[in-house]
This record gives sequence, C-alpha cells and structure tokens, in this order.
Amino acid sequence: MVCPNCHSPKMRRTKRVGLLQTKLLPLFGFFPWFCSNCKTGRWLRKRTERRSVPRPVTDYQGMAGSKRG
Repeated sequence: MVCPNCHSPKMRRTKRVGLLQTKLLPLFGFFPWFCSNCKTGRWLRKRTERRSVPRPVTDYQGMAGSKRG
C-alpha cells in the first residue's frame, strides 16, 4: 500500500479501537491504515495489498556453526 499523503510504501494496517472503529466503519468497508514515514492515519477501503517487493530471505548457514554460551 502506498501512502496517499507522502507516496511512501511504508503503510501498514492498524488495530481497530473503540465502538466506531470496530462496529460502524467496517459496515462501510473502511480499514485503518498508518504511514510510518509521515506518521498519518487514514481510513481506506483497501483491506490489504500484496507486497510488490519480496521479503528478504534470512541466511541461516552462518548460524549453524555458532555456539551459544
């Protein structure tokens, strides 16, 4: 999801809080979103969107030889 304010791809869904957010707004198809870049919250009709950038793969080979004290 791209922020409509700053055009950053750092939008994320937030938890619904309160009666208005948990009962009324879902009836109209609105979902809470928050931009980590410009720190603004929005109510959008998009539920989720597939990530356009693949998640990084963690390299576990280096961990095999490590010892825990």
